[in-house]
Amino acid sequence: MRMMMMRTRTKPPPPPFSFLPHHLNQARRASRAMAAELKTVDDHKPKKIPQARTAARVAMILRQRRATRAARFAEVQERACARVLGFGAGVNSVAQLLREPHVYDYVIFADVGAEEPPTYEYIEKHVRPFCKEKGIHFEMVRSHLGTLEDHCRERKILPIKARRWCTDKFKIRPVNHFIRETVGATAEHPVILDLCFTIDEARRAAADDSVQHAYQNYPLVYDQITRAGCVEVIQKHGWPLPVKSACDFCMFHNTKHFARLLAENPKRYAEIMDMEESSTDFPKRTLISSTSLRGLKAARASSLVVIDDDEESTGGCESAWCSDRGA
Repeated sequence: MRMMMMRTRTKPPPPPFSFLPHHLNQARRASRAMAAELKTVDDHKPKKIPQARTAARVAMILRQRRATRAARFAEVQERACARVLGFGAGVNSVAQLLREPHVYDYVIFADVGAEEPPTYEYIEKHVRPFCKEKGIHFEMVRSHLGTLEDHCRERKILPIKARRWCTDKFKIRPVNHFIRETVGATAEHPVILDLCFTIDEARRAAADDSVQHAYQNYPLVYDQITRAGCVEVIQKHGWPLPVKSACDFCMFHNTKHFARLLAENPKRYAEIMDMEESSTDFPKRTLISSTSLRGLKAARASSLVVIDDDEESTGGCESAWCSDRGA
């Protein structure tokens, strides 16, 4: 009997990192520590090359990347019709506005209509007057669909972490429309769009085509500014630190947020609870993964839930427009 030999299929290797756009490579790699860079550069034989020689090679590669990015930026800058700051009203974007106000033609804030009241107060008290003084157009754009809460109530739906349709419809699309129709950006004459990731989160910087006719730029990453550095910039200018920008019913909020909202603003809590329960997916899908808002309210009333003051949110919206990601 002839024995049949079965071939074992090996999983194909992942595509090389260089298949990504160059400025994405730089944005992601810039945040790695020198040790990680050393391993990345000479991954095939990291122990056979003297450390001094490897460090020199890494420094050379980083210089080449910076030079390439600078050349690309200069080329786009010649064609660009405007430079725009994607403003999230958080620490990062406020710091960037204070760092380089002279470079911006527009500051765009995509408003879904459900930000915390302190965010709107901060904009009106500090940001808008500052932009007016510096001759910058501050624009608060909204979706043609209205507010996010009205849309959710009308469609009987809730925001979903996995899809993030709320970011697309209520932040990215309004910004796209403004850039095309008001600023006049085209493929030939795009805008330079600054997004405010810090060097601490450079890997979250993503180059994509979600914002049309825009060259995405990451000034805080390229200048190696940390979040602590952003705080210093704001304090140096004598401004108070802004609160974290996010919808008050964002699906990324933790239990602590809703418990505090229940204690401080029970009327608003009741409105959000009503919206949650009117969803066609309720109770299968809720704003808090562990329980419903009504369940949280009952648990708080019976003192069954203990809120840790050090508890932090489990995530954030991965869009430069949403929650500012602390930006």
